[in-house]
Amino acid sequence: MKTVTLEIRSARIEDAATLCTIYETAMRSSHTGLMPAQALNHMLNRRGLQWWENLLITHPGAPLCLHFQNKVVGYVSVGKSRVERTNCDGEIFELCLLPEYQGLGFGKPLLEAGRRRLAAAGFKRAAIWMVQDNESATQLCKSAKTQMVAKGCEKILGIDLPLVAYGFDIQKAFV
Repeated sequence: MKTVTLEIRSARIEDAATLCTIYETAMRSSHTGLMPAQALNHMLNRRGLQWWENLLITHPGAPLCLHFQNKVVGYVSVGKSRVERTNCDGEIFELCLLPEYQGLGFGKPLLEAGRRRLAAAGFKRAAIWMVQDNESATQLCKSAKTQMVAKGCEKILGIDLPLVAYGFDIQKAFV
């Protein structure tokens, strides 16, 4: 029997190019058809390699990386909630996986790692925002027993993008 191991660790500066690729590939895969191409391209263009390098220099270890078979295949980033109306003090800002690793059970360990980091920082409840019709993200949140806590809208290039937030109690483990 073959043993499959996952490792989750803090990101390092040498992960910048990989994180940039994961972000762009995952966002194109999950958001194509949910938003106009020009808005998606604008969103992606703001987050090039230099953005990732700057993030990892100014916030060392900010994202948590998921390693599978000696390769970074996803990440999660967390922190203080940016939106008060969710009644959550923490937030999962992003959870991204390369498309070929989506739907295979890698999302929950990343979500759990984000939850643990938020708990260690003293947060009590957290929200995770997503594009309203993002089926893979919605499925992950439902499988983790989160509850919808808010709806919103983000304007990108004058285009309204409907969002939904799911909330959860940080003290309860997902896996």
